[in-house]
Amino acid sequence: MTSLFCFGLGYVAQHLANKHPFWRCMGTKQAKPLSENRFSISPYETVIFNEFQQFDPTILDKYNQFLISIPPIKGADLVLKHYQNYFKKRGSSIRWVGYLSATNVYGDHDGAWVDETATTNPTTINGRARLEAEKQWLSLYEMHHCPVHIFRLSSIYGPDRSPLEKILYGKVTFLVDKTGHFFSRIHLYDICRVLQATLEQPRPGQIFNLADDLPAEYTTVMEYAYALLGELPPPKLPLESAKISPAFLEYFKESKRIKNSKIKQELGISLLYPTYREGFQNCLDFINDKEQKNI
Repeated sequence: MTSLFCFGLGYVAQHLANKHPFWRCMGTKQAKPLSENRFSISPYETVIFNEFQQFDPTILDKYNQFLISIPPIKGADLVLKHYQNYFKKRGSSIRWVGYLSATNVYGDHDGAWVDETATTNPTTINGRARLEAEKQWLSLYEMHHCPVHIFRLSSIYGPDRSPLEKILYGKVTFLVDKTGHFFSRIHLYDICRVLQATLEQPRPGQIFNLADDLPAEYTTVMEYAYALLGELPPPKLPLESAKISPAFLEYFKESKRIKNSKIKQELGISLLYPTYREGFQNCLDFINDKEQKNI
């Protein structure tokens, strides 16, 4: 039987698992309850943890595919910390390992296009930790033939997790304005289609950028979201005077446009949502459908 173990049954992992209801699927999740507006994981067995303590590795012996979506904590990859020797031991007997990294490993490229061969020079703590984790995972492939795939994700959005929800829940009071600063993003469903393509035809040792076709400035994207909802956007504030969280501030430290040619050429991916415009419409349809069901 095909099987999948997810280190971190989060937004992406839950949707990927839900696409395969007949697979054996299991994963880890934090002890705190999931938000009500997230995909349910009730059909799947879970290993519940608080900080992330090691559990019996024989649990993993039943699985031949592994998705790692837990970000580094305090600079360390917790899965590698506890299970690196396990992956070394099993090596090529595993069919597929997918590590969800992020495009912040590239650092700042002053708005230039970057592909998988571009220089990696992260400027943030999270970016440096991601890059170090990538190197460690790839060393498992190079030295122990473990079929590792690296997926560098742009900003993730999708149903229940888009700017539309932030607007409707009143979480946006102003727009951060930084002209000429580019973000890339990727819809949840397109992420899972890329993962699925490599699950069907593994490409061990490969790195893939996951992004749509239209990088854009933050204000441009947010103004489109407001227009789609039929609402007027709030005032713009220059980055220098905007009071934002450290995590949000990190997004504005690095400007780049992520090139997605490799997933199209090597995996045959045709994006369902090639820009945020189509993607936001999907998110709005999801919101409207949920409202209709609640009437």
